Amino acid sequence: MRVLGPISGYSTQAKISLEVAELINNSRLRFWFATEFNPVDNDPRSNPLHIFDELDRAAKSKDDRSRKASSVADNLRAWVSIWDVKGLLPTGEAQAEALYAIKMAFEDGGFHPRVFYLSEVVGAITEAQPDEYRVENEPFAGPLARVLRILPP
Repeated sequence: MRVLGPISGYSTQAKISLEVAELINNSRLRFWFATEFNPVDNDPRSNPLHIFDELDRAAKSKDDRSRKASSVADNLRAWVSIWDVKGLLPTGEAQAEALYAIKMAFEDGGFHPRVFYLSEVVGAITEAQPDEYRVENEPFAGPLARVLRILPP
């Protein structure tokens, strides 16, 4: 269900997600977010604080068995593949660059978490958790961005 008015909230993203979005989607992402940084009624997988903790531990330990890091990498590879099949990649080299960045994410610090504050996002969709929303194709850089990075570790 779409939220009628503007809504603000917090999202935690892996650095590699931002890099891949820059390569293939003009710095735009699908953000899942919550209106609180620690929504205690949400499942930990939908809690920006817990996601930050999982990504931070994976990045610092370089644990390639981390469930969250593996999930991020798998989702990014799927995103690149889908965009390639649909012919949406900006250049022929974008797919190779994005897949290489995902492959090297542990060595390059790609799983370091980034916390964002999304300010007055319009068109958010409610999700399954009590405090969980999604917005599609939201710019996180440039003049149209309503997304502020507030905690780069």
